[in-house]
Amino acid sequence: AIAEVMGNQPLVAITSSSLGACHTHLREYDKAITCYTRQYEIARELELKEMVSSAALGVGVAMRLWIQSDRTGPGNADGCLRDAQKWLETAGDCGWIIAQYHLALLAFGAGQEDKALCHLREYLSLCVQEPLKTCTGCHRVRGEHVAMLICSGCSVAKFCNADHKKMASNSVASGGGLSHGRHQDICALLGKWKKVVKDGVPPESCAADLLAFLQR
Repeated sequence: AIAEVMGNQPLVAITSSSLGACHTHLREYDKAITCYTRQYEIARELELKEMVSSAALGVGVAMRLWIQSDRTGPGNADGCLRDAQKWLETAGDCGWIIAQYHLALLAFGAGQEDKALCHLREYLSLCVQEPLKTCTGCHRVRGEHVAMLICSGCSVAKFCNADHKKMASNSVASGGGLSHGRHQDICALLGKWKKVVKDGVPPESCAADLLAFLQR
């Protein structure tokens, strides 16, 4: 409210993002969508590209969870599904690899198994081929010459330090984020998919694992 009175639009956008995250954790998805949409609109007006993309991801994730909770209201599910897909695709186009993960879960929840598997394979491939040194715990991009820990399970995920490694697998109740999921849930699958991408192992060898991940 103070930021609005002062006309500080960037701060309003940041506050809207924080409120969106709070509402998402409280499962108040409709309120989260409102907050993230406001952040998106302000960021677009101010041409803050990074904030535009993170807001699009926030809206898409909140919409996916809203659909999953079955609280969108009678007759609204199809429209919400299309909107969630649009927001997540926007985030993906802006470089958010995790958007493919949520598109996979969104499609699977809608009974679109083949589409879900396609998105999941794309997500795993992008993770394996990620050229930037991005911490799986704090999600910050580190410098090229910064030493990082490599996950001993999948040999793909990178961490700033041991604390961030622990952070990456925290449950939501323990402070983990809803947008990126828990690394421990996908670690084994990521390790198997690395062999597909890097070692030429047939993708079909992971078919059962991919489906099991979506069904969990």
